[in-house]
Amino acid sequence: MIFSESFFDAEMAQEFTSKVLHPTQQALASYMQRCTEAGTLQVAAPDLAAQTLMAMLAGHVLIWNGIAGPQPPHFTPEERVGFIQQCFLNTCLAKGTT
Repeated sequence: MIFSESFFDAEMAQEFTSKVLHPTQQALASYMQRCTEAGTLQVAAPDLAAQTLMAMLAGHVLIWNGIAGPQPPHFTPEERVGFIQQCFLNTCLAKGTT
């Protein structure tokens, strides 16, 4: 609801962005930067990678748990998040990729 209402309520959008989106993006980007420095991941643009991962998760939840509803095949939220995590880590953040 917050996503859809934020399109029409600028105050809600600003509050959601400042209290949820920006802190989450910053924490993810910081984590990715630390992993890159430690040599466990290779992330050329941690801020963009964090935004992309957040958008993938949000879009997936909104589409398949909201708009489309419970349509087959059925996957648990944990299966969905795990799959996105593996896809993202194995393609965008894998150590040794360019």
